[in-house]
Amino acid sequence: MRITKRGHACLDLDVRGTRVVIDPGTYSRVPETTGVDALVLTHAHADHADPVLVRQILLDSPAAVLFALDGTVAALSEVVSATGAEVDTVKPGDAAALGATVLAFTGGRHAPVHRDIDSGSNVGVLVDGTLYHPGDSFTLPDRRVPVLATPVGGPWLKLGEVLDFVAEVQPGRVLLIHDAFLSDVGMRSTSARLEQVASEHGGSLLALVDGESVEV
Repeated sequence: MRITKRGHACLDLDVRGTRVVIDPGTYSRVPETTGVDALVLTHAHADHADPVLVRQILLDSPAAVLFALDGTVAALSEVVSATGAEVDTVKPGDAAALGATVLAFTGGRHAPVHRDIDSGSNVGVLVDGTLYHPGDSFTLPDRRVPVLATPVGGPWLKLGEVLDFVAEVQPGRVLLIHDAFLSDVGMRSTSARLEQVASEHGGSLLALVDGESVEV
């Protein structure tokens, strides 16, 4: 699997020739919007599902299948209607095959921002048993995963929760996402603490800059 970071929470994956794009949001940059096979949206918040960018991907990749919760599809109904995209409405516990690539979905709810705010629904996705993207949640995968994409900054989390999440999952590698809200100082501090926790369980850190790729 080749993983390319596309800004904030967006990951662009090549899985043996199948291209999977996860969460292209308002802070994301996807320079090549053709050739996408699967578009996965963990939830409908704009920093994960920018209607303009989602529309462009679906128009430029007419064979792409959109995988999302029914509420996310409803929130983007105008985009879906305008593009005529194929939609696979998923829920936690579902699995879908795209060629030889398997997408398994977890979760159900976005992590809380505040007790008086309904943060909405959220689904995590495990791609080909290799990379787990939880969206905006700390929902645990049902197995130890080679690569955990963990959110590190946002109004709904604190660093201690991130560290606990990594310690519980014990991934082989930790990929930092959801980082558009952090300063350079914040990223360095967060990275150092995550590297320490990951190493305690034999893992290592993947701190990709936007547009950078890694093979796993």
